[in-house]
Amino acid sequence: MNDAVMMHLTTLMERAVAPVGASDVCKRTMRDELLAQLITVFDEEFARLGKVQAALERTAQRFGDPVVIVRWMNLDMSKRVTKAMNLLLLIAPPLGMAIGIYGLWKVDRDVSTAS
Repeated sequence: MNDAVMMHLTTLMERAVAPVGASDVCKRTMRDELLAQLITVFDEEFARLGKVQAALERTAQRFGDPVVIVRWMNLDMSKRVTKAMNLLLLIAPPLGMAIGIYGLWKVDRDVSTAS
């Protein structure tokens, strides 16, 4: 695999990961996993088609629309946060409520200061 192919796959992966609302650590994991999957798919398609451009196009098709992937990953992150908050409320209710209230206050404050 040459540098141009790697750049193409990396760009495809970045379009799906960069807009996700997640921590840098979480995004690093997403990047690593998605790039590994894209490389695997490209290798499969190149072995089947024998042409770099055709393999790249087929890899992009199999990967899907990055906008849809971003929505899916953001939804997944939202579910993780909700589960974590629910667990925190069960384990340490005062702390969980304090964090939840602060989080809602911070979001409300961020929105009102942005206007």
